[in-house]
Amino acid sequence: MGQGETSANRANALEQEVIRLTAQYAAEVATLQEVVNGHAKSQERVTGELLTQMTNIMQRLASFQPTPTTSTPAPLPTQVPAAPQLPTNPDRVQRWAQESREQNAREQSRQDKGKQREG
Repeated sequence: MGQGETSANRANALEQEVIRLTAQYAAEVATLQEVVNGHAKSQERVTGELLTQMTNIMQRLASFQPTPTTSTPAPLPTQVPAAPQLPTNPDRVQRWAQESREQNAREQSRQDKGKQREG
């Protein structure tokens, strides 16, 4: 078998592979189109059902009438109630500064005790 014959066989095999892959691709595309169309039809049906339900609800809401009351409405307050007093907490910066001062005082106290022991 010559090199030309081998090339011809390889080209024939590749051509058959291309034909097979093209057919497989076309079948997969058709399957996907069927799936997408099925989902679209399902969504259209669900949307139609929801639209019908919403229309019914809107019609019911439109038919509601205010309920007459037999009592008189409560008078409006003449003065706005005062806001409740909340305990005041120092803000974070003040709290941090206080803690820092306390820590520095403790450290200074330790240093002073250490100097007294040395002396």
